[in-house]
Amino acid sequence: MSRQTLEDRSLVRTRSLLVQDITRSKSRVKSFLYFHGISIPAEYIKKNGHWSKKFIKWLKEGLILPSSSGKEALNSLILNVENLYANLKDINNKIKLLCESDRYTKNIILLQSIPGLGWLSSIVIMTHIEDIKRCRNTDHLSSYIGLIPNNHSSGEKECIGRITFRGVAALKTILVESAWMAIKKEPVLSLCFHNLTKRMHP
Repeated sequence: MSRQTLEDRSLVRTRSLLVQDITRSKSRVKSFLYFHGISIPAEYIKKNGHWSKKFIKWLKEGLILPSSSGKEALNSLILNVENLYANLKDINNKIKLLCESDRYTKNIILLQSIPGLGWLSSIVIMTHIEDIKRCRNTDHLSSYIGLIPNNHSSGEKECIGRITFRGVAALKTILVESAWMAIKKEPVLSLCFHNLTKRMHP
């Protein structure tokens, strides 16, 4: 793995850390509201309403707290969420520029032609694998990623278990998410998926 690819991977991983930080920061705001017995209006709980601009405006302007201390505490938590979102937007732009660079653009375009893969999942794949020739075959690639079952064998008995915990977590996660997206978008893949599920044990 080249030094350049490792540094590019660091940029992509930093984005994942930011997303985790945003989730934690949102939870702190919700915990604050819960602690003070404040219910979130139904209009902001619905899909696309939660953490919308209107919801944040309600938190800042529509929510009345009995003391200035409580309001300052809440504003501080909200500001943290907003700063993290601004940081995420900035790093997204930098990763998109990375995707458009001569180093990646050709392979990124090819990967995005696969159902379920977007610019983010494509750059995750590129910065973790770099050169597909590193893998001898598809079995080797699956083993590297961790998309293989646990296998416990003793004598003549072979026991196939759940998917292994080994492998590259970032790759495994993004490929599983992409597979779900592909199933939703592509009727043929959706049909294959449902046919395969029929073969699984209940």
